[in-house]
Amino acid sequence: MSEKESSKKTNVFSSTFKKAVNFFKSKPLVALALLALVAGSVTLINASAASGDCTDNSIVRCGAFSGGTGPTQGNFNKNVAAYHNAGDIDRIYDHYGIDDKNLGNLPLGTVKGDGTIWLGGKKVATNAKSTGRQNITRNRPGCVKGSTEIDLGGGTKIYERDTCVAFKDSHGSLQAWIKLDSDGKFQYAVLTVCGNPVTGTPTYTPPPPPKPPTGATKCTALRVDKLDRTRFKFGVSGSVSGAARQYGYIISYGDGSNGNVINSANKVTFSHTYAKPGTYNIQAASIAVLNGKKIGDGGKSCAATIKVEKPPEQPKTPDFSIIKYVNGKDANDNNSAVSVKANQEFEYKVVVENTGETKLTNVKVWDVLPDGVTYVDNTLKQDGKTVGNDSDFFNASKGVVVKSIDIDKSVTFTMKAVIKADDSQIEKKCSKEGTYYNNVAKADPEGSLPEKKDPAVVKCKNIPKVNKPGVDIEKDVSKSEVAVGEEFTWHLTVTNTGDIDLKNVKVTDTAPTNVDFISAPDVAGTTITVGSRKFEAVIANLKVGQSVEFDIVSKVTAQVDGDIVNTACVDAKEIKDQTDNPNVDDCDDAKVKVPKEFCPVPGKENLPKDSAECKAQPCPIPGLENYDASSDLCKSIPETPENVPSTGGGELVLMSLIALVLGAGVYAYTLRGNKKKA
Repeated sequence: MSEKESSKKTNVFSSTFKKAVNFFKSKPLVALALLALVAGSVTLINASAASGDCTDNSIVRCGAFSGGTGPTQGNFNKNVAAYHNAGDIDRIYDHYGIDDKNLGNLPLGTVKGDGTIWLGGKKVATNAKSTGRQNITRNRPGCVKGSTEIDLGGGTKIYERDTCVAFKDSHGSLQAWIKLDSDGKFQYAVLTVCGNPVTGTPTYTPPPPPKPPTGATKCTALRVDKLDRTRFKFGVSGSVSGAARQYGYIISYGDGSNGNVINSANKVTFSHTYAKPGTYNIQAASIAVLNGKKIGDGGKSCAATIKVEKPPEQPKTPDFSIIKYVNGKDANDNNSAVSVKANQEFEYKVVVENTGETKLTNVKVWDVLPDGVTYVDNTLKQDGKTVGNDSDFFNASKGVVVKSIDIDKSVTFTMKAVIKADDSQIEKKCSKEGTYYNNVAKADPEGSLPEKKDPAVVKCKNIPKVNKPGVDIEKDVSKSEVAVGEEFTWHLTVTNTGDIDLKNVKVTDTAPTNVDFISAPDVAGTTITVGSRKFEAVIANLKVGQSVEFDIVSKVTAQVDGDIVNTACVDAKEIKDQTDNPNVDDCDDAKVKVPKEFCPVPGKENLPKDSAECKAQPCPIPGLENYDASSDLCKSIPETPENVPSTGGGELVLMSLIALVLGAGVYAYTLRGNKKKA
């Protein structure tokens, strides 16, 4: 069609359209009747729009309708069978993902020569490209020249080009079936006049996701009722707003324990009994659930301070303790016994301390030495001063009487002792394996308190001199029971038992599992190296009969069941055959035990102190970080999907259909005098 003919037809249509408008203005009832007829008959509108294109460029020759009789699926199939091989059509439509079986049921829209695609008055795509069977190469200003060939196999070739080139009128438009996905996003179009597929770039913009519901909870009030001296009742109330729902309440009683309740009510009651007097800060909180997660509030409105009064004054209780030491060590059993040598003086120390609530008066203290242990005359001292009647101290019927000991004060007695033995008695009093002497000191204050006692054990070991090189090592420990983290001391004594001086004598001690070495004091004439796992010392010159002593300060790092055994060894290069082990000449060990410690956290007292469950963790819920995570209210809850309001699709579909019907009627009217070809 020439541009002159096209212009003529356009003028005719314009004139006709103006006459129609004047007619409807003069007869509005007729206009309304015609509009109702248009809106109620999709088939009629589609039929009027179904002018066919019978050129060789058409994918479906003469359009998708049979003789303009209507857009039914049956007519569409007849055209396919009449003009083209069905497999060819399927191959082409499959390439574009077109469902030709339901094509006639799609809404009708418009494809324009400017590359836009419209449906229901809305632009749904841009950059439109039309497909045909011929290579059309029009050269128009502003249009991309030429076509892109696509070989689909089986002898089928198609060509894609901009609608600006494909349409004979680059400013015109053609009717098309428009396919959108369930979200309203453009997928493809098919021109009704020729069945030619059209692609484009969707203009669809997804709607923003719905904002999650908002809400909050507030702990509104904390009421405190004192029931008696130690028992209190707490009333807690709260509120929620928005989409939040009440979940429960939690309260900190200020003494390390908490209470919680899961209840949807707006008020709950807690009761608590305090074990000790004092001032306690109470803090309650409200917990709600919002969007499947917990939120909390524990503000000033739910805080209070209470005072638990002291109980009525009770009669004061007297008490005291007594501890006996040997050479500064609390050697209360054979395991922690202190090694001594025959005919060598050592020191006993007895400490009596007032641990009660009243002054102690006329405290009798005595210490009867065991057979074999001899007191060194005039060495008994009380708090550093020599005791004149020292013989009374070793007489159970007399003792030394201390007039008074104030609260938290103590009195200390010290004395020297020795295990005397000549050559004929040495094996009896001090055997090679060691002979133990248990010395018990006692104290008895005036009044109703019973007497108390404490032992101190020494071990006398006979280390005979040999007519060849020899060395001996003895190991003791400052106390036989130690707590985790408590410091204690291993004590080593190395003696030259041979007939020649020894040089560069090596002493080694490896820390047992769960024990760390901390330090070792310097000793003259030795070189000491100490780390957390190993102690080493070298004695430069150890003369015949000489002894050198070492102390290793240590601590237990973890709870251990049973005894912890620590072994120390000595080695001198001059000695070749003292033991079966060529690397050491003598070894000795000592043992400690760790009393079991329990968890201090309220409610977990039966758990070991170092267990993971004993360690308090903060609550992960926002607003409740000051509470213990072990609370049931601080545990996570399954997230549930929230009901988000949404607009139904039925209304949109109905509105689109009305717009399509009215739009198609107007478009069909224009096609009667202005037929387009692809």
